[in-house]
Amino acid sequence: MKTKRGDCCGNRQARRVPIWAYVVVNVLALLLRTRIAGKDHPGLIKERLRPGPGARDGFWCTMALFLPPWIGHYILAALDRGRWHWSDSVPFRAQVVGLAGYTATFGLISWAVAANPFFSSVARIQRERGHYLVTAGPYRYVRHPGYVGGIALLLFSGLSLNSWLSLLPGVGWIPLIIRRTIIEDKLLEE
Repeated sequence: MKTKRGDCCGNRQARRVPIWAYVVVNVLALLLRTRIAGKDHPGLIKERLRPGPGARDGFWCTMALFLPPWIGHYILAALDRGRWHWSDSVPFRAQVVGLAGYTATFGLISWAVAANPFFSSVARIQRERGHYLVTAGPYRYVRHPGYVGGIALLLFSGLSLNSWLSLLPGVGWIPLIIRRTIIEDKLLEE
């Protein structure tokens, strides 16, 4: 006898994207971005971890705004997928689309890092590094490709992790990212 959401023993892993696939995508994306930043743009890793002076929002202010939704996303996904199953009813095909979109989004962000030697973790003009307005790569099409990718990342992540509930923090990121783009645009106008 089959249960509504699993096999006869309640096995809920019958149609889920395996978590190892998600982990592999994250590890490969981290390695790719680190290689791009370290090889193509010396000083970028240092800038991202310890930004120079003149930031509109300090590093810790940025982290205080962006980390809670990010961490909340993973906590909700883990509790939903692994323990309480509140909303883990994402169709398998949507999970696969989510993982493919998640992977493609990391590609977009990596492309933005490759095109922009000033891809800092804070909004600031990097005069000491000869800052200029980047118009190559994805910046030809979108003013803030890293932020477009950031929004899409959490949304695709929720799908690939089989948790509708974990999409909520991704929605919470949208006003934070809009706020950040406004700050950067004003900074560039000055």
